[in-house]
Amino acid sequence: MRPLGRFGIRGRLGTAFVVLSLLPALLLGIYGLKIHLHTLESMAVQRVDGSIALLKERLDGFLSLAERDIHSMRDNYSFRQYIGADAAEVEAARGRVEKTFASYLADKQAYYRFRYLDEYGDELIEIRRMPSGALMSVPPGELEQGAGAYYRYRAAELKPDEIAFIPTAIVPGPDRREIVDVIALVHPVSSPTTSELQARGVMVLEILAKEYFRILGVSELYPAGTVAVADAEGQFLYHSAYGEDWGSFLLNRSTDDVRGRYPEKIASQILRGGPGRVVAGGDEIVSYVPLRVGIESPYVLVCSLPRKVMFASMESFRKAFLGLVLGTAIIAALLAFLAARHFTGPIRSLRSGAAVLASGDLSHRIDLKTGDEVEDLAADFNVMAHALEQRDLTLRDREASFRLLFESNPHPMCVYDLVSLGFLQVNDSMLAHYGYSREELLGMTITDLLPDEERERVGGTPEQGGNAVSAGLWRHRAKDGQRIDVEILSHPIEFAGRPGCLLVAADITERKRLEEQLRQAQKMEAVGRLAGGVAHDFNNIITAILGYSEILLAEIPQPDPLRSKVQVIRDGATRAAALTNQLLTFSRKQVLQSRVLDIGEVIDASEKLLRPLLGEHIELVVRKKDSPGMVRADPTQVVQVVVNLALNARDAMPGGGLLLIEISDVDVAGNAIDVAGAVPRGSYVQLTVTDTGIGMEREAQAHLFEPFFTTKGRGKGTGLGLATVYGIVKQSGGHVVVESEPGRGSTFRVYLPRVQEPDSPTHSADPVTPAPRRLGAETVLVAEDEEPVRHFVVDVLGRLGYKVKSVRQGAEALRVTSELTEPIHLLITDVIMPGISGPELAEKLRASRPQLRVLFMSGYTDGAISDQRMLRGDEAFLSKPFGPDELARKVRQILDQANETG
Repeated sequence: MRPLGRFGIRGRLGTAFVVLSLLPALLLGIYGLKIHLHTLESMAVQRVDGSIALLKERLDGFLSLAERDIHSMRDNYSFRQYIGADAAEVEAARGRVEKTFASYLADKQAYYRFRYLDEYGDELIEIRRMPSGALMSVPPGELEQGAGAYYRYRAAELKPDEIAFIPTAIVPGPDRREIVDVIALVHPVSSPTTSELQARGVMVLEILAKEYFRILGVSELYPAGTVAVADAEGQFLYHSAYGEDWGSFLLNRSTDDVRGRYPEKIASQILRGGPGRVVAGGDEIVSYVPLRVGIESPYVLVCSLPRKVMFASMESFRKAFLGLVLGTAIIAALLAFLAARHFTGPIRSLRSGAAVLASGDLSHRIDLKTGDEVEDLAADFNVMAHALEQRDLTLRDREASFRLLFESNPHPMCVYDLVSLGFLQVNDSMLAHYGYSREELLGMTITDLLPDEERERVGGTPEQGGNAVSAGLWRHRAKDGQRIDVEILSHPIEFAGRPGCLLVAADITERKRLEEQLRQAQKMEAVGRLAGGVAHDFNNIITAILGYSEILLAEIPQPDPLRSKVQVIRDGATRAAALTNQLLTFSRKQVLQSRVLDIGEVIDASEKLLRPLLGEHIELVVRKKDSPGMVRADPTQVVQVVVNLALNARDAMPGGGLLLIEISDVDVAGNAIDVAGAVPRGSYVQLTVTDTGIGMEREAQAHLFEPFFTTKGRGKGTGLGLATVYGIVKQSGGHVVVESEPGRGSTFRVYLPRVQEPDSPTHSADPVTPAPRRLGAETVLVAEDEEPVRHFVVDVLGRLGYKVKSVRQGAEALRVTSELTEPIHLLITDVIMPGISGPELAEKLRASRPQLRVLFMSGYTDGAISDQRMLRGDEAFLSKPFGPDELARKVRQILDQANETG
């Protein structure tokens, strides 16, 4: 019984090894076979569908370009002159049209002939391509009468802006002896001189059919699959199996057709129309879709792939599977024999001893006398049991202390293996902070928490003289993908007999965000102050340049060549004034005519302005969710914000794309981040501008709203567009948030505070209109520290007859007025001057001259001066730069009002 029992154990062990090894291999092979078959079929279907979609897009795109060209030819200025010309001018106009349209066809070899027919189908203009490729305008005497009757008939059924695609037809060749297979685009032409649409003729653009079918010569289905085009009767016009140009000419058609090529069920589906696909049954995967060309007898594009191609790789898969099963059986039998022969008994003893140790009895020992490695293994087992017994007491004390400090620590803490970098222990705070379960983290390594850009910082193992993750600032990634900035403290330790590292992570994400916001806000404020100061100084300079140039233009007669040079100076000064206005906008020191308005109405008005600016390659979509609330802003400035953001998006989409403008009400909970800090909690109207362009790097976003910063090429932008947006939004009490990634477009979100009630009706100021300068005789005191501006003002007022006295600063003005006994009717003073400011000077002079009128002027604007609380809201103000007419009109207006009020 003993040998039989020993054999039975070995037999059962061997059988178990073989069965347990072969069964998973068989199941895995069967499952893999099914997955492989399904994958092959899916890949084949995707290959066919992708090919037919790409080919259809190319074919339809080919016709779309032709459709766009015929519209351009219809709207051509020379052509509109021709169809409206009288009999005396028609021949000259016809020559211009032929020359213009020949240039349209010159570089488009696919266009065979252009014809213009009158309302009876007679040819009026014909331009055809010769065999050499050159274009020829057919002389009037050779034009055909009534040849386009069919096209005229088709055009009569179309609306004024429609185009008919006539199926492939045969027309005479250039020498009238051969035939050419073409696709014709027919478009009615209306009279340009009548108020109602009145048909005047037909445009016909004939395209070489072989150029249309040539698009089908490139497909990823080749050489295994086929591509074909059939008409409504099922006859092939093109088939890849018969050569590149087979079927391009109607007279050379083969007798092969759809019903002869495919089973009746599949052929009926193809000829019934509409896109579709046949997968189940048959020998091929077939996909078909109708094409744009052909109205009465539409064409069908058919792509197919033999099923045998799909299963070509199955033979190698079957061989590999059989080899895997056979190898698994041999290895399993060999392992079973060796294990049963030598390890069965000792393994039982070791297993029994391990179970005892696992139960907590560390005093258990194993006694084996085999004289080989098994006996050594038993001895090692006993040594291990003794060591465990000795360490158990120490570990219990250490574990209690460690667990108290480790688990209750509020900072994320972990212990990881310095060799494998795998986690050995993690505390509860780390689980809560990173979002993983304990089981997930214990199956990960420390590098799994690092983004790709941080992993190169990981040092070597102790054997390599490194310390893996060193102390310092790191960036981690939570389970939800959120990036976390942490400050690491680490210390090498021995954990469970293995070299490890204790790591403590302090989350400093919020601190870094606040620091970055503070730095960004300080930088933007500093740049804004610099921009405002520069603009103020420029306005003083430009005032003199602009003013004197206008005076010279008024004095120099028209034929004088100096007049054009002065005009250039005046235009340059005007452009400089616009530039300084943009700088003042960024620094939030420009005038805003704010009122409560419906931003949706402003966007509707902007949409009409945007569409011609964006171009046809940009698709503009405007969405207004529900009924957006009201905001307090300057409507003109809001339009400027929308236009600048839209043009910025256009430049980011040179190849075309989608521009989406959305308006909605939002309640911000403080999670949106402006360039200068967090958007405060509150109710806002959100204006969102999204493009599908090239996007921006994070580094570019950090400088996006700074003046003169641009990502465009040299000479393609001033860098003030987005700076202007930022200034307008900030002065309106709003915020700007930017989201962008390279290759994924950009989104600008503008948050404007929502208001509840509209403003009461107010009367707008009278529009500024040019008027003749009126002379005066009053006394005017001019106080201005900038000498060019002071001389300019004195010069203009002196020319108008005023008695002008000028001073450089406030103290001098007080001295001069104290010596005058005559009345001073008007004080013109700069707001900011050395010593005594303009408002202080006016207050002192009014104490002794109550009837004195004051006109303030400044290189800043009244909005900036009011922000500084230097002027009352009813004070007269003139913003630099200004011209002679504006100064004269403002002075006369103030003095006339003084006379009216007595």
